Amino acid sequence: MNLMEPYSEPRTADMEQQWQRVIGPVQDIPPASMEHYLAGPMALFVVKDPVNFADMEHNHQGYEFVVSFGPDAPFLVDGNSLTTERQRLFPFNAGQSHQAEEDSQAGLVALMFRRRFLRDIASSMFGATEPLFRNVSIDYGDGLRRILRAFAAEVAARQPGYELAADSLALQACLHLLRSAPSNCAGLPAAARRPGSRPAVVQARDYLQANFQRHISLTELADAVHMSPYHLSRCFKRETGMSPFAYLSMVKIERAKQLLRHKNRTITEVCLECGFNNLSHFSRAFSQRVGVSPSAYRRQSR
Repeated sequence: MNLMEPYSEPRTADMEQQWQRVIGPVQDIPPASMEHYLAGPMALFVVKDPVNFADMEHNHQGYEFVVSFGPDAPFLVDGNSLTTERQRLFPFNAGQSHQAEEDSQAGLVALMFRRRFLRDIASSMFGATEPLFRNVSIDYGDGLRRILRAFAAEVAARQPGYELAADSLALQACLHLLRSAPSNCAGLPAAARRPGSRPAVVQARDYLQANFQRHISLTELADAVHMSPYHLSRCFKRETGMSPFAYLSMVKIERAKQLLRHKNRTITEVCLECGFNNLSHFSRAFSQRVGVSPSAYRRQSR
């Protein structure tokens, strides 16, 4: 992925394989017994028939929120016996071991988020590095129901633009849960910063300025500041008014203007030193931003 492309998870058949890695080794569920709706940051599983999870302790790489349609049921969570209440939402944190203590008597809905997606949203809202939800049942309100129904409808219909709609609904669901579910984020001020930390967008800008002479992908930039590409793109545009690619292009052109004011470098040398692959691309980008060609700018600067 390069900086000119919008972030999106692959929307092909390997989406199921990606989510299987997030879910981990749980008991196989007959396809006829389950509906699933998969998008990049969020997945929704609707298990219509009773399933036996009592024989398998397991955990997931992502966050899981479960609603059981049966009676209250005991679960072992990190070795502690806890109860999931009927038709209420029960959270399991990423990597948290859990196991049903009894065979299920009814179906369930499982909502899952990729770990980095939820962590990035929590960091943006509260400065929390790793949100941890309390293992208690919470109300499964109409607001979240509407979001999940709309998400399932978008993924099922697969109309043009459904990926964007699904990502937007995933963000809404994540915000709803971070605001309403008890967690270590409770009591933190909005947009609080971790002591000694620097805002991720500032780190991203510094990274682009330090490495502008070479190709930088959006994935590389996101990894450097510990955010997902999708969330970094949104935050960067909101705080700077431009995309990471546009900012990188601006840095290159501003450096080129400095070099062009000196006579000891040819235009070709300036082009290569500023990270452009060829003169045609350099001249076009320079003219679009400055309004004149590199050679004309040099003449005007004398």
